[in-house]
Amino acid sequence: MPNPPAFAPYLRIRGCGSPHFSPDGTRIAFITNATGTTELWSVPAAGGWPQQLSFGAERIWGSTYSPGPDVAVIARDRGGNERNQLIAVPGAGGPERALTNLPDVIHHFGAWSPDGRRLAFSANREHPIDFTVYVQDLDGTGEATAVWRAAGQHRVADWSADGRRLLISHANNLSDHDLHVLDLASGETRLANPHTPGTISVHTAAFLDAAGEEIICLSDEGREFDGVRRIAANGAGSWVLTPEQDVEALVLSPDRTRFCYAVNDDGTSRLRLHDLRTGDDRALAGVPAGVLTAEPAWSPDGGRIAVSLSQATRPEAIWVADIAAGTATEVAPPAFGGIDPASFVAPEHISYPTFDGRRVPALYYRPRGVRGPIPVIVSVHGGPEGQERGAFNAVHQYFLSRGYGILAPNVRGSTGYGRTYEHLDDRFKRMDSVTDMAHGVAWLKAEGGADPRRIAVYGASYGGFMVMAGVTHHPDLWAAAVDIVGIVNLETLLENTHPTRRYLREAEYGFLATDREFFRQIAPINHADKITAPLMVIHGKNDPRVPHEEAEQIVSFLRAKNRPVEFLSFDNEGHGVARLENRLVAYPAIADFLDRHMGARA
Repeated sequence: MPNPPAFAPYLRIRGCGSPHFSPDGTRIAFITNATGTTELWSVPAAGGWPQQLSFGAERIWGSTYSPGPDVAVIARDRGGNERNQLIAVPGAGGPERALTNLPDVIHHFGAWSPDGRRLAFSANREHPIDFTVYVQDLDGTGEATAVWRAAGQHRVADWSADGRRLLISHANNLSDHDLHVLDLASGETRLANPHTPGTISVHTAAFLDAAGEEIICLSDEGREFDGVRRIAANGAGSWVLTPEQDVEALVLSPDRTRFCYAVNDDGTSRLRLHDLRTGDDRALAGVPAGVLTAEPAWSPDGGRIAVSLSQATRPEAIWVADIAAGTATEVAPPAFGGIDPASFVAPEHISYPTFDGRRVPALYYRPRGVRGPIPVIVSVHGGPEGQERGAFNAVHQYFLSRGYGILAPNVRGSTGYGRTYEHLDDRFKRMDSVTDMAHGVAWLKAEGGADPRRIAVYGASYGGFMVMAGVTHHPDLWAAAVDIVGIVNLETLLENTHPTRRYLREAEYGFLATDREFFRQIAPINHADKITAPLMVIHGKNDPRVPHEEAEQIVSFLRAKNRPVEFLSFDNEGHGVARLENRLVAYPAIADFLDRHMGARA
């Protein structure tokens, strides 16, 4: 392709997300990567000039605004190691103040006290896999007080309006959860959702009444999809909403009489409002269709809702919906890096047949103005409990501008299509999802206009496992492959990943105690001699999820065999490539690699 476009402008595209109202409702704090590192910013709720609030050298992973003092709390790690510390940031600007300073400990923010002067969080300070629940004063003058110790992973979901109780979620695995109500005065707890282990996913839970007796949550109890459920003090449950699609967000109004929620409609978020008093249920007017990127946020007076949305041809932006007026205003728009947004391409929603008669949903992006059979990148999402959705993807848009097509399948194991579909790849069914991917290539050749000699596979994290499984178990399909922080052996992954993740992942992948022989049968590293496609491997040395050793294994093997492999390793990255200076190295290198082996031509 003569004079290919530069990658840098695409990597400088900026989105804005994760909005929270200030206590007086006049400002909205949000997260953006405008500086090249994800930081906290603020903008007037009516729109206006934004102000940067945090100035750390490391990215932040999340933020929340106190309902009392004008202070936000952010979570920040070091070098992508995900051992987040909690830091207070003045809402009007000013110096940060560390609330926690234990660099080897993971802290998960949970909930604010009703007056906003204390915060409840969980942390593995005492044991690597056990998360104790703590309460700490916002001013940081005192030590955090442990209020509940129990084995396993816990997150604080809510703090009752009367200040007496915490709602705590315990993960048995990624699709099974217990809810516990903790009395802060007595230390006593009760199990709020008695159920048969392994049968119920419960998340996004909150107290429905001031005393913390009744709970509202998202659950798939006895269903294919997540619905909205009420749980009484005696554990009895009743359904509020049961659409035949996943409800993916649930946020109560300040007076706890209404909630804003979103339905996942084949990847598009349909935002709605529900009144618990009257049963009235209606669309959130004025907000455009798109993909919700964080939970919506209510204004303190309950009259407005802030929403962060992304669209296939428009990066993440923040909208404020006025409920009474039925209108919405974009208060934090994206920046396009100097690129004409009219050049961006939206995908087609397609599905293709696979080996067992099912159809695999997918997004297919076709480049504009390209004639004849096209080179195509099969881009597989991570998770595996994830979903490829029509959100903006700067990397996809760049490759489309260079004449590549993109097929992004939701192979079995993906979320958004029901509990049965999500679990079709569990344990010994792992390779069925890889077969789904291979059938996607067959569809590309038969119906998608792909050049059969120029099809590449690309993925990160679990998507990297799919890349490596594809090039080892279906080696003849690929002209090139890109593996970013990917897995080459589930056995060594489970042995070496951070202990907090191991027991959650074993229910999905299989168990070290019983399934090692199966892991060895399917491990891409044990079939690496079958690889014929040139491979690029990218990994961060601080990755706590997929250790750097996964990359080292495959690179060492292929180099010893004198097979084509290119390797980029970043000392200051974790699970992915997040820093702009590193992205400006990694992604142009990927483009050059694919051009050399795929020969894309516009």
